[in-house]
Amino acid sequence: MPKKVRHFCWHISRFSLSMLWFLAMVIVILVTMFVWRVSTGPLDIGFAKDYIQAALYDEETGNAMHMERVVLYWPDLRGPLYLQLYGGQLVNKQGATIISIDKASISFSRGGLLTGRILPKAIILEKPTLQLIRTAGGEFNLDLGQDAPEEESQEQFDLTTRIFGYIARPGRESAKRSIISRLESFAIEDARFFIDDQIAHQSWSLPDFNVGFHSTSVGMKGYISAKLPDVGLETSEMHIDMNYLWDQKNVEISADFKNIDIKAIAGKIPALGVLGQQNITLDAHFETILDETFMPADVRLDITSQGGDLMHPDISDDPIPYTDLSLHASYNYDGKALVLSDTQITVQDVTIFAKADITHTDDRVSGPVKIWLADLEQSQIEPLWPKILRGDNSEKWIVKRMSKGTLHDVWLGFDFLAEKVLAKNSAEIYGPRAAPTWGADVKNLEAEFTFKDMSIDYRAPLDAAVNVYGSGRFDLNKDELSIDITKGKLGVMPVSKATLLFDQVAAVGKGSADIKINLSGGLQDIMRFISKEPINLGDDIHMDIAQVRGQANLKIALKFPTQADVKLKDFKIGVDGTLQNVLLPDIVSTLDLSGGPLAFAVKDGLASMKGKAMLANRPVDFAWEEFLNSKGKPYKEKVTAKITADPNIREMLGIDLTDFIEGSLPVEIDYVSYRNGSSRATVRVDATPALFFVDPFDFEKPPGEKAAATFTAHLQNGDLKKITDLKAHGIHFSFSKAEILFKTKKGETELSSGSIPHFTLDDTTGKLGFVFDDTGAVNIVLDAPFMDVQPFMDAEAAQGEYQEPPMVISVTAKQLRTAPNEIIHDAKLFFDIDAQGRFNQMEMDAKVGKGNLYVRFKPDKEGKRTFRLKAGDAGAFLKAFQVYNDIRGGTLVIYGEPVRGVLDRNLRGKAEISNFTVVNAPVLTNLLSILSLTGIGEVLGGDGLAFDKLEADFSWLYRKGGSLLVLKDGRTSGNSLGLLFDGTFDNQKREVNVSGTVVPMSAMNEIIGAIPIIGDILTGGSGGVFAATYTVKGPSDEPVISVNPLSILTPGILRRILWE
Repeated sequence: MPKKVRHFCWHISRFSLSMLWFLAMVIVILVTMFVWRVSTGPLDIGFAKDYIQAALYDEETGNAMHMERVVLYWPDLRGPLYLQLYGGQLVNKQGATIISIDKASISFSRGGLLTGRILPKAIILEKPTLQLIRTAGGEFNLDLGQDAPEEESQEQFDLTTRIFGYIARPGRESAKRSIISRLESFAIEDARFFIDDQIAHQSWSLPDFNVGFHSTSVGMKGYISAKLPDVGLETSEMHIDMNYLWDQKNVEISADFKNIDIKAIAGKIPALGVLGQQNITLDAHFETILDETFMPADVRLDITSQGGDLMHPDISDDPIPYTDLSLHASYNYDGKALVLSDTQITVQDVTIFAKADITHTDDRVSGPVKIWLADLEQSQIEPLWPKILRGDNSEKWIVKRMSKGTLHDVWLGFDFLAEKVLAKNSAEIYGPRAAPTWGADVKNLEAEFTFKDMSIDYRAPLDAAVNVYGSGRFDLNKDELSIDITKGKLGVMPVSKATLLFDQVAAVGKGSADIKINLSGGLQDIMRFISKEPINLGDDIHMDIAQVRGQANLKIALKFPTQADVKLKDFKIGVDGTLQNVLLPDIVSTLDLSGGPLAFAVKDGLASMKGKAMLANRPVDFAWEEFLNSKGKPYKEKVTAKITADPNIREMLGIDLTDFIEGSLPVEIDYVSYRNGSSRATVRVDATPALFFVDPFDFEKPPGEKAAATFTAHLQNGDLKKITDLKAHGIHFSFSKAEILFKTKKGETELSSGSIPHFTLDDTTGKLGFVFDDTGAVNIVLDAPFMDVQPFMDAEAAQGEYQEPPMVISVTAKQLRTAPNEIIHDAKLFFDIDAQGRFNQMEMDAKVGKGNLYVRFKPDKEGKRTFRLKAGDAGAFLKAFQVYNDIRGGTLVIYGEPVRGVLDRNLRGKAEISNFTVVNAPVLTNLLSILSLTGIGEVLGGDGLAFDKLEADFSWLYRKGGSLLVLKDGRTSGNSLGLLFDGTFDNQKREVNVSGTVVPMSAMNEIIGAIPIIGDILTGGSGGVFAATYTVKGPSDEPVISVNPLSILTPGILRRILWE
């Protein structure tokens, strides 16, 4: 190349480079100035408005953008450059407004600018008005601007759908190359968001609402944030993040809510009206995934609240403060399952945990719920107890009757069930029916807990269980609360094991308790326990519990209704155990029961105790049982006992048998009492070891001779009324079906009447009846085929004071033995004896020997008691009654009358025997042998001495120790011998003192003595010329006989002078 050309080219190149450098510098300066300008504030580019409007025309839809003003703004040099449009309107191809915008920012593609096009990459709407409407038909409409026409709303919806479509699928431009096909983000900032719920008639306004979306490599992400009404001094807000995955057609949503006032939200959402009274401020985190139909698959919700107040009318009338609320929930849409986990709240310083697993359909919500807490003081239960349960059985047992102590591992589980239900009468309604309503219920509710150092007052006035350890369980299906106790005390008594079961706990006015307690301890403490209601055995045991001693091991079971005003008959009481080393004072009268072991039980309302022990230190084998409520039962109380009743124990019991028994008696007793106050005691006595005697009959059964007796005693209200079926038998005696009646007078039990249909005592046999009248006198009737009265004929003096009551005795005896081998027949006797043992009246009729016996001692017409006796066979009578054995035949007549006054029992009278014979008379024989009257003695020893008459005056003087018989002017007359006698028979001293004159040849002496004056001189007025004086003196059994022999030679007149 020529040099000039090269030089020219070099200059041209240099110039060009200089110009390019200059231009670059100018461009840099201009760009720098431009960047500085647009970064420091919006740059009005109104000159390019028409170009921009033309560039924003959408060929695909025909939509155009109009604006009043446009500026350029680059707020962040590292970010996009924005066109800011003011007073903009988006119109369709018909010119109708789709949306009006006060302010919008658009970032655009730089590549589009090279082609002269503005292709928005981001659109930001600033401070628009948004409106979400739920129509009366239940549809939702979202409008930009308020009160937009329906056509405008639809076009807004179509536009929004296209925007989300382009953002979610970047690079998928349309064939018509829409100006928004390259859109990567869309946002609305500082919007005013209105919510209009035309169904609930509620409207909301959120003044600071922001929402935005931007493209990702796999779809789209978005956010929503809003300022909510502040609560107190804290800011309330929400923020929602969204991530849309195009291929999976899922939307991941994560939302956070801070300082949310539940009360404010409930005021806008009627369905949450129940929360309108709650003072709850909470933070929440929400996560879910929506499918292409915007239905969630799984939802996770976390809620926390530092504190607030809960309010529900069924729980409390006052707000319930809480702290530290946290809730973690998840929801599976396909399974329609809600799971609550790690949920807790602290109320009244008690932290409560909960979890749930809930499923639902359109008409039903159900699932298990569990609530638990770690530790709970019993005193903390009452403030937590819900109002709806106050006053029912559950509160009574869990809150009121359980106290002190601590609960551990407390949990409550139940199945929650809510269903839509129709009105009860909906089937009867014609035409449109009312919509179903939701009804909620709790099923299968269960609760468990353990406790320590608890007190359970299960039934006052019984002793409360204290210092109790164990566990409990509540089952709503069974409606029962069960408590298992491993250790504790019942009052002061140790409890080794116990179970308490309460049914129908939640029912009102119903329910029962079933309590089982293993109890050990001092018998005194247990007796105090069972003496209280409802067991109430103390009223029946009748003892001083303070003196009770011993140990007991018992299993106690109580069943009773838990409602108020429970009667004793409603209690079912069971006790089973043993008593050791017992001392039960005054168990029988004043006697103590000691020893053991004894089995003690209460079953089916029947209390019992049995075993071998000591009664007053004497072995006893006994069994006792009593119905706690005897209505409808065969008896009220029953006692059986076996004991040897020695004299000392009989004395302790106040049973005086000393008039009949000496020694010990093995006794068996069966005692039964009844509800009407009556009772019966069947007694079996083994009389073999004892001496049994009946003094009036002079009967004795020696010890060792077999004998037994049985009888039944009948009582009413503790008073003896009668003894029936009295039977006794031995070798020499028997009683058969005897009956004795009693009566109560001034609080004392007295004999009333009795009968012995048949009895034998040795040879005596008969039947006996007696009746006591109101004065205490007894009327006795004895009917005896054979009666031995020898014991009654004993002349031995009575001993001591008369102790028997007044008596009226009637005796009928076919045969009456008065002495050995002496029997009288057809005897009838009547005695009236006063309280001093004196006879008011005595009568006797009988056949004695060959004659009749007639005896009367009774008042005559003037009221004067006279004594009359007439025996048709005097000898037989005197021998039969052991008066004199040596007289045969004759007639005896005795008459006596009172010595002083009509009521005097001392008698004075005259006795006479006529036409009798004396044989073998020892005293008279001795007297005749002393007088050497052998001829007369031989007659006496042969056919006997015959007498025409014996007569004497007598005085019979009553004395308590024995009567005194005084004879005066006694004389006999006969062919061989005459006797004169005077003297006394002292039955008290059992002595005789008689003196008199013996006159042989009495017929001759009578002739002489009958001569006037001479006879009196010869005989001395003594009745005989030839006579001897005698005395019989000394013991009645062997008297001493003496005779004065001089009287044989001395005339009677001289004897009177010398000896009298």
